[in-house]
Amino acid sequence: MGGPRTDRPRGGRERVDDRRRPRFGSGTVDELPAREACLVSYVRELIEEHAVSDSTFEAARDRYGETGITELTGTIGYYAMLACVLNAVEVVPDADRPQLP
Repeated sequence: MGGPRTDRPRGGRERVDDRRRPRFGSGTVDELPAREACLVSYVRELIEEHAVSDSTFEAARDRYGETGITELTGTIGYYAMLACVLNAVEVVPDADRPQLP
């Protein structure tokens, strides 16, 4: 299981090879089904801009409803918070974990 790194001084950050770094904001939503394109656009705007445009919000609310958009926003915030915690304590994934495509 991953845990805090102890083999390097505090504050020394390992760089992730750019070829392996996921690119959340890369690509276009044009080829996605409308339901997925709406979701991806909402998440991208919230993560990258820290806000969602009125048009994106309205499209997501129309598609997912008030409850759905509230749950989606809460889920995005929860995972962003987890990422901050993992980064702060420098948790490194196990080397033998399965690799995502």
